[in-house]
Amino acid sequence: MLFPLFHPWERTGYTACMRRPLTLLILALCLAVHSAQVSTSWRSVADAPGGGDFASYYYAARVAERGANPYRLHQLTREVVVDRSKGIGRPSPINPFFYPPPFVLLTSWVTRWDLRTAYKIWFWFDELAALASVAALAAWWRRLDPAAPLATAVAFAACSTIAGNHVVGQANLLTLLLVITGLWAQDRGRDAIGGALVGTACMLKMSPALFVAWWWLRWRWRPALYACLTAVLLSVATLPVVGWSFQLDFYRRVLPDFGSDRYNGLSVPVDLFGNHSNPNIMHQLLSTDPSHLSPLATDASRVLAGLMLLTLTTSFWRQGGSRWRQSGQLAAIAVVTLLLPVYTYEHHLVWALPAAVLAPLALLRGRLPRWSAPLVLLAVATWAAPIEWLRGLNFNLNGHGFATLALLVQEQKWLALWTLLVASSVLGTAEPDTPEPVEV
Repeated sequence: MLFPLFHPWERTGYTACMRRPLTLLILALCLAVHSAQVSTSWRSVADAPGGGDFASYYYAARVAERGANPYRLHQLTREVVVDRSKGIGRPSPINPFFYPPPFVLLTSWVTRWDLRTAYKIWFWFDELAALASVAALAAWWRRLDPAAPLATAVAFAACSTIAGNHVVGQANLLTLLLVITGLWAQDRGRDAIGGALVGTACMLKMSPALFVAWWWLRWRWRPALYACLTAVLLSVATLPVVGWSFQLDFYRRVLPDFGSDRYNGLSVPVDLFGNHSNPNIMHQLLSTDPSHLSPLATDASRVLAGLMLLTLTTSFWRQGGSRWRQSGQLAAIAVVTLLLPVYTYEHHLVWALPAAVLAPLALLRGRLPRWSAPLVLLAVATWAAPIEWLRGLNFNLNGHGFATLALLVQEQKWLALWTLLVASSVLGTAEPDTPEPVEV
């Protein structure tokens, strides 16, 4: 059974919990809400010819197949033109590809179909990754608290951006699945499996490297070494698809651009509504060009990032502690992966799922102060709310002359992320309880 059931106000055994009608009703409602979200998203995907962000993955794999450099936008555009000549192309310009080279190897199977068909297949692949992620987190954190599985199901169903990932065609949920299962495996003493899974996640997106750094910080060198070895092996395995020169192009040219707003030529303004990152805030405060980060805003973002990482490093380095403390640290790191990049859009917010589950549970168990309950619950509700609601409210407030309130609404999700980060960090730095044995 994926979701052990429980009475939300009382710690009970698994068998007794299975008999709780209210719990079954809540789970049924969660399933109905998520099914409705997926159904609505599927209708959008079925009618969309462009493929969303998935088109970048698809055409990067096509470019690599013919031995060209997938990190050059004109190569991707060439493939789009070829498809257009056949009447099956993407009607709008394509975004550049800026993921690590093994990403191309791990997604090369999509080129067996045309773009629209592959996009639809990816939709259901992403849905399976979403369901597997929530099931893994629920099963892992069942030992943390009996309420964790149901809390995970509620947060999952309430989060509008889960289904939004399917429409955009992003790879966040697949990467999240690898990280959750990898951390869970390592927590159970399977260092090789855990390290390999997290190492694979690092080769899909670079931000999971923070979890490897957390292993090093806590002297868990075995899974960290396995993660690094996996990254190297995947890079070598990718050579027949993406050669050395193209891989070096990623590490020398594309990767350093992540500290700026260039992102391999991505033409998206930093202050676009729905960017929830720290650099976006620095941009609005310190930049004069509406489309690009100024040197001052870039430097301020880097200083803030350094202070955040230094604070978490000095706070999390101690050994031992309870599962609550460990879970708080991991949830905090997941939120940090959202605040640091220049671009953090709605589909990225699935990474805050662990924090959105953990913080309300901590309130329920008295591990966070009571006065923080309104802030934490508001943060979780804001995180889960559709971005369209905030955009509409922002538009109405601006239309009636309430510019300050409108700006507050615009950055409400950024404030929510900071609230979840602080709440998770409080749990991650609390005095350790009696250490619990590692499950084997």
